[in-house]
Amino acid sequence: AGHSNLQGTTSVTVDAGVASFTDLSFKATGTYTLTFTSSLGGFTVASSSLAVGSGPVRHIRVAANYQPAASGTARAGSPLPVQPRVELLDLGVGTASGAEGTLVQVRVGSHPPGWTYEKKNALYGTVAAIADSTGVARFTDLTLSVVGNYSLAFSIPGGPSVESDHFMVTTGPVATMSYIQQPGDAVDGTLLTVQPVVKLMDLGGNNAKGSPWLHIALRSGGGTLSGCDKAFAPEDSGVVTFSGCVITGGASGDRTLVVQTVEQGNVLTGTI
Repeated sequence: AGHSNLQGTTSVTVDAGVASFTDLSFKATGTYTLTFTSSLGGFTVASSSLAVGSGPVRHIRVAANYQPAASGTARAGSPLPVQPRVELLDLGVGTASGAEGTLVQVRVGSHPPGWTYEKKNALYGTVAAIADSTGVARFTDLTLSVVGNYSLAFSIPGGPSVESDHFMVTTGPVATMSYIQQPGDAVDGTLLTVQPVVKLMDLGGNNAKGSPWLHIALRSGGGTLSGCDKAFAPEDSGVVTFSGCVITGGASGDRTLVVQTVEQGNVLTGTI
């Protein structure tokens, strides 16, 4: 008889009065009886009850609701919004016996064009997980630092492997700022000899996306800064170039300039 958990060849031809089934199996654990029906005369007979337990690990799969792509897009340098979970399965695609305690490892599967040996460490976090009593290995802090399209490959050492669905990693918000050019010395009322140039990056070290605005101001040392209150980065360049900066007034000596993102409050200082 047909059943959603019964698989194999469920119809055979009688030979010398004997019907031999050769490849029946069950997809799930439980207690079952098999009912056999003859197409000639409609005779039926049921087997004794049989208990089906789980088998050893033969397959692994990424749980449907825990694919890295489940949330759409990840941000470079930030943990994946949906951390993957890997299920350890037997031949019947049920939870495998002895799955608890099994090590599951992860690495980058497919990657963006231009991938290099140096970039292979773009995946970081805890790249191995131990299956729990339910046969599930749960990853918690996987992060990708390089922008692009990826899949993740999961494997049991010496055993089965599986690749996740593809997902996109995009540039994250501004997380760090650094000077490409520190502000240079100046004479009172004249342009700074070196105008400040600032690099904006996300947590993964990628150029900040969009055209962020920066404010620049005089923090200490006296006088007035004019000519360069704010500037923005050309689209997706991550570089902000100030021009026209002049300091007027105050005694001779060091001045400290402070640069701050308009939206996010990141602060960078420099002394001239």
